[in-house]
Amino acid sequence: NCTSLTSITIPDSVTKITTQVFQNCTSLTSATIGNSVTSIGAYAFTNCSSLTSIVVAADNPNYSSMGPLLLNKNGTVLVAAPTASGDFTIPNNVTSIGERAFFNCRGLTSITIPDSVTSIGANAFDNCKSLTSIIIPDSVTSIGDQAFGAEAQYSLANSYAMGQGVAQDNVEAVKWYRKAAEQGHVEAQLILGRMYFNGDGVPEDAVETVKWVRKAAEQGYAKAQIVLANMYDIGQGVPKDYVAAYMWLNLAAAQGNEGAKKGKGILSEKMTKEQIAEAQKLCREWLAKRSSDEDA
Repeated sequence: NCTSLTSITIPDSVTKITTQVFQNCTSLTSATIGNSVTSIGAYAFTNCSSLTSIVVAADNPNYSSMGPLLLNKNGTVLVAAPTASGDFTIPNNVTSIGERAFFNCRGLTSITIPDSVTSIGANAFDNCKSLTSIIIPDSVTSIGDQAFGAEAQYSLANSYAMGQGVAQDNVEAVKWYRKAAEQGHVEAQLILGRMYFNGDGVPEDAVETVKWVRKAAEQGYAKAQIVLANMYDIGQGVPKDYVAAYMWLNLAAAQGNEGAKKGKGILSEKMTKEQIAEAQKLCREWLAKRSSDEDA
């Protein structure tokens, strides 16, 4: 958190750079690392958003550098890329992307991974909230836990679902949609629900459809609320329930969704005034609870 620090030279007497030691040094533009440093802790340069130059002593036995990149000695492991942003291409000599290498690079929007890469470490792209384009080559055989944040997982799932840059594969798409959905990504939750409904990459399962669509609907996602309403209307994955269906349509309509407004009108023709009143009451209670949860 030394936000005024602009450059640092690690002398040859230092053998270890500890965890998070330069984290959030946002004005740091250059770091020179001596020949005796044999260990660099996790997140050592995280959020050093101005760090454009890392210079490692040529005779350092463990590390090397390339511009703003920190690598292992022979340049095959990308250890840290603290300022990666925009469209970023990993050097062709890299075979492994290290743990947390791109952690919290929030300006990173697209990553190109060469065929030389065979492994991606845990949390490598975690919290890269703007990363929406990524293609993993067939050469990658190992991906660590939480290697990608939800948005990147969703983008990767779309690539497999549509066959963009990779062979179309619904099973792989489901895997990545699920990872994103488990992190609360509403669009991934909705699409995963639809894939269960259609049997794309998974066996048809209306109960699983309702499970994932409900997660998105509960977050206020109007498109999911409409789908959940339809499931209650037709009684798939849940018992038929016009009151519940009307409640979810009413919530979506309150957000200005025209399809939900039209659906409400059609559904109301099958309901009694008492049922509509009950649905509206449930809607008010849902909104009040959500407001309370957000204030907590």
